[in-house]
Amino acid sequence: MEPTQPPPPPAPPMPPTPPPTGSGFSGQPPQPPRRKRHVGLIITAIVLTVAILGGATVGIVAFTHSSSSSANKGEIFLEEASSLGDNPFGTLPGPAVAVSSTSTTTNLSTTTGGVVSSGQTVNAGTRGLYGGSLDSGRCDPEAQIAYLNQNRSIADAFVTALNRDQTLQWSGGNKVSRDQLPAYIRELTSVTLVRDTRVTNHGYRNGRATDIQSVLQAGTAVMVDRYGVPRVKCNCGNPLTPPVAVTVAPVYTGPQWPTFNPTNIVVVNQTTVVIDVFVITNLSGPGYIDRTAGATGVDTPGPPPVVGPNGQTLGTGDVQITLQWTGDCDLDLHVTDPSGAQISYGSPTSPTGGALDIDDIPNSGATGNHIENVFWAAGTAPRGAYQVYANGYGTQTSSMCPYTLGAFVSGHRVAGSNGQLSQDQNSPVAAFTF
Repeated sequence: MEPTQPPPPPAPPMPPTPPPTGSGFSGQPPQPPRRKRHVGLIITAIVLTVAILGGATVGIVAFTHSSSSSANKGEIFLEEASSLGDNPFGTLPGPAVAVSSTSTTTNLSTTTGGVVSSGQTVNAGTRGLYGGSLDSGRCDPEAQIAYLNQNRSIADAFVTALNRDQTLQWSGGNKVSRDQLPAYIRELTSVTLVRDTRVTNHGYRNGRATDIQSVLQAGTAVMVDRYGVPRVKCNCGNPLTPPVAVTVAPVYTGPQWPTFNPTNIVVVNQTTVVIDVFVITNLSGPGYIDRTAGATGVDTPGPPPVVGPNGQTLGTGDVQITLQWTGDCDLDLHVTDPSGAQISYGSPTSPTGGALDIDDIPNSGATGNHIENVFWAAGTAPRGAYQVYANGYGTQTSSMCPYTLGAFVSGHRVAGSNGQLSQDQNSPVAAFTF
């Protein structure tokens, strides 16, 4: 009879979940009145143009890739944004964005734009999954190409690492040869991770690529392929592939950064269609950026949404405020216009012409995207100062939900906030002038 193997040691305790962000900016917003709510949508008849709103597809994490030695041991290495890691492929230009350097409306540790918490995958086409700065802070694909051209053995190891991934896709097929590397890399798009992200990282040792199950810190610059999958870690040129599921309780190895929390880790699930435009979080200003795919992609500020996640047509105009979130929390949008009139679920219209045209109330257990929208039609919005905030009216199976609040003037985002809200919690108040 074979001797019984002793059970593996238990994983170290997880660090506690950070407390949710508090409310602020010009003091506390007023507490909304309590109400008895009924599941459903309140939609006023507004007919406007239709566009596509990016949404999150979520599901239980499942991996189809072959296991690795570190995965079998449950070992996952923590890689800080500025770190090259052990045995890097090289040292290349690749900006790391510090959490403290992001804009007032974007925080790398809390920005979601539809991103779900750990234990689930995030669709690579999700709005705001990645970040960047308008026309700056990018990786250098030409430096990567030149480096690999000058180091043939490293280039061979690079393509070997990529070709281990059975889900690899690009315009040249599902494999990459050394001669195809320039074309492949020029298809990739520079972005910044806005959440701690699980990947299979690779080092270079003794002429071969070594696979490393890793968590890349938010702020890490990467290049993603046309299906939204991280493929290159920019500051060291390491190839990246999707993560391999660990077979035992995970053990996180390496220094933990202050915002690290296993429950905030995300896993990117590639899209089934080619992404032509990435809608990324603006890390140096308000709103989103539309970045066309590829090494020479063009940046333009992102417009406000005009279609809800369930196909609802949103009212638009000179002033539009949208609240988007994921999960089954009951969140509410509150807007105060220059006359002092307040618009919310309790008072969905104002004498100045503003209207709450969609009041989304999720069913218990809902995991999709939700939206609420307040707008003034073109030519009707009053001039002056506006204040907006979101309130966590209640929770169901989710204890807190990620949200994005945006205020748009003439189609351009001018204010807002991102984060997570729990029951009876208010977001920071965002103020702007029309």
